[in-house]
Amino acid sequence: MHLKLANKGTSRYFTQEEAMETIKAGKKYNPAQERTNKKHTYKSGAVYNGEWKGGFRDGQGVQKWIDGAMYEGSWRDNQAHGKGNFTHVDGDVYEGDWANNKANGYGIYTHNNGATYEGQWKDDLQNGKGIERWKDSSEYEGSYRKGKKHGYGEYKWADGSKFEGQWAENKISGLGVYSWLDGRQYKGEWKNNNMEGYGFYIWKD
Repeated sequence: MHLKLANKGTSRYFTQEEAMETIKAGKKYNPAQERTNKKHTYKSGAVYNGEWKGGFRDGQGVQKWIDGAMYEGSWRDNQAHGKGNFTHVDGDVYEGDWANNKANGYGIYTHNNGATYEGQWKDDLQNGKGIERWKDSSEYEGSYRKGKKHGYGEYKWADGSKFEGQWAENKISGLGVYSWLDGRQYKGEWKNNNMEGYGFYIWKD
């Protein structure tokens, strides 16, 4: 079972030090200020090319870090905010909604091995409804909480078997139905990916 397809997070890239570098002491963000367009190289070596309001990145822009990571999209008040794409050093890509320098809202995360997650995010973690797909045709569709499968979800394996039911902290826990390709089924209680508690088997014949 593929337990988790995680966003690597971007907190080490969007730093407070960089954000403050272009802001004059005591200067506050003014949303009514007219935008300008320029290129700036930070002390860290990162380069931003795009729109500004004063010393605040605001509008459309691209920032590239010295390790090769890149964010391209919308900015507001010196933060990644709105629609944007983040490309990690290893080729993983997040495309979607941003707020406060983090994946927030709807987005698609594609791993360099072809695995994907499409759905809702909160603070760089899968949170809400979503679908994970893997190259071997395995698939999970259901609920997430803080980056883990949690709540009701359906998991389909490459061999045709599937589970429909409750998850807790990335594990099958609660009531659920496991169906084998040959027609057998188990309906009942689960705990930590194991059948535990009340339940019954159904055979095809």
